[in-house]
Amino acid sequence: MLVAALFALFAVGLRADQIITGTAITLFALGLTGTVYRSVYGSGGVALTTPTAATHALPVLSALPLIGRAFFAQPLVTYALYVITPLLAWWMQRTHAGLALRAVGEYPEAAVSAGISPRRTQLVAVLFAGAMAGLAGATLVLAQAGTFVEGMSAGRGFIAIAIVVLGRWRPLGVAAAALLFGAATSLQTLFQSMGWTGVPYQLFLAVPYLLTLVVLAVTAKRGQRNVV
Repeated sequence: MLVAALFALFAVGLRADQIITGTAITLFALGLTGTVYRSVYGSGGVALTTPTAATHALPVLSALPLIGRAFFAQPLVTYALYVITPLLAWWMQRTHAGLALRAVGEYPEAAVSAGISPRRTQLVAVLFAGAMAGLAGATLVLAQAGTFVEGMSAGRGFIAIAIVVLGRWRPLGVAAAALLFGAATSLQTLFQSMGWTGVPYQLFLAVPYLLTLVVLAVTAKRGQRNVV
């Protein structure tokens, strides 16, 4: 949230370009985490290890074929996501505050005429987004990897942009798109474990990013058709 507040200071408070500000803060955070890590653990490559969060299998549901363990034998933070996503969808569609947020994003002039403060709404939205991004990063370290290395997110933040576009800026749609990209990430591990020695492993690593490019291309093409 502190990093998000820094972004809000420039993008919301000072009206700086959002793309330039976001890129600069991303590079700043990447350098900051790397510097702190090396200053604490040294530059010799000593690995930080931490116990990962335990999984909690839900009775009956975790025994379902194919999807049981994938969806219902997970850390608690995953189950929190199952609650946050529909609540956020309901909040954006059924509450006055959610309507205000959508109005600020789509029709800021109408929001001002309705007595809504765009800057305050944007500030709260950015801080909430920062909290969710921090939760995602913590999950990556504490619930999956159990360690920290520089650049371990491997561009997932940029893939999130494509996920939002594919989900049409709706929480449930974004969640479905995130599952699609998560499946693509899992496929790269599956392909490597199948022993396809004749194929460079870098090609498997590129699967989620290739899917990102395809989604962006298809979305842009649909947008041009709608305009025509």
